[in-house]
Amino acid sequence: MHAEMKILTMLDALDKSQEINLKQEQGYIGISKLCCVPCQLMLDVINEKNPAGRKKRFTTYGTHGGTYPG
Repeated sequence: MHAEMKILTMLDALDKSQEINLKQEQGYIGISKLCCVPCQLMLDVINEKNPAGRKKRFTTYGTHGGTYPG
């Protein structure tokens, strides 16, 4: 699992346990590399979903546009 997906998984778990509240949060995920296409697509899907007024808007530095086999 790539770093940005691990970060999103952790944030989601913290939000569900009510240790943090992501309702009005926006965040930059600072990773050392550009996102691959599948990770960027996942971020796009998460950013489009807004159930019950929740705002999950996460950004990164961008994507390199590549994918990896396997």
